[in-house]
Amino acid sequence: MVKQINSAEFIRTSVFIVTENADGEIYHISADSFQDLIKDWNGDCRFVPSNDAKVFFAAHKGKAIDPNRYSDFVSLLRYLEMAENADQPLMLRLLEAGYPRTEMYHHESDLYVYVTPVTSAVIRDWCREHGYSRTWHCPIFQDQITGKPMYDCAFQYFDWTGGGVG
Repeated sequence: MVKQINSAEFIRTSVFIVTENADGEIYHISADSFQDLIKDWNGDCRFVPSNDAKVFFAAHKGKAIDPNRYSDFVSLLRYLEMAENADQPLMLRLLEAGYPRTEMYHHESDLYVYVTPVTSAVIRDWCREHGYSRTWHCPIFQDQITGKPMYDCAFQYFDWTGGGVG
């Protein structure tokens, strides 16, 4: 028997997920951002499942996510994290990770940052997500002034105040 459809609702959130709770009941989650999901996941899990629940459908920024990209709720969160970060330029990702703007240098559009645990982790993840070789896209060189190792990340410097390359 087919029920009459009373209304249609458009998905207007950044993230939409159809999943199940521990009792196997199917429900949907709508979130304005991936960060909203993470806050709930790291908190009391009021809306997100607290386990590795099955995901029946997921969409991000208006597009369905290929179900081969995830196997459960935890792997979907990992995929969404990568998708969110993939949209951010490397320089912004470094700033958000806590690397100081005062220690970012450049020549034309190439970004120079010191080799630190923070920069190494951000650059490693950025290269992995884009399929880049770190030794090709962000090789290490010795700073002639300090003698410290630095990454030279091609085409990654942006003047955030003026919107262009400085």
